Amino acid sequence: MPELRPQNTDKDKGPNHKGSEGKIMPEYSAEIRIFFSSEEEAEIALKAVSLELGQEFERNSKSSAGVEGSSVLLKVVAENATALKASVNSYLKLIGLTYDILGGNSYG
Repeated sequence: MPELRPQNTDKDKGPNHKGSEGKIMPEYSAEIRIFFSSEEEAEIALKAVSLELGQEFERNSKSSAGVEGSSVLLKVVAENATALKASVNSYLKLIGLTYDILGGNSYG
């Protein structure tokens, strides 16, 4: 099971440190890799997730995803733990649904 660990990216400058552009700097991030039995299945899962990437509702987080071999790599960076949890849960639900549709046997 993927491990999520909050990472303060700028501990010395406090939790609400503003970057050079006046934006609040991200404090939490997660990188999750989900393995499928084939690159084709990973591509299908990526398509399910990609519809949500970069949408307007992602005000407090930014996400990216890509296929590496037969796995999907999901990266989420958020301003706070709540935003990180919401984004990660949303993407995992989509990937889980894809897994179920593919027959739920992606691990062989």
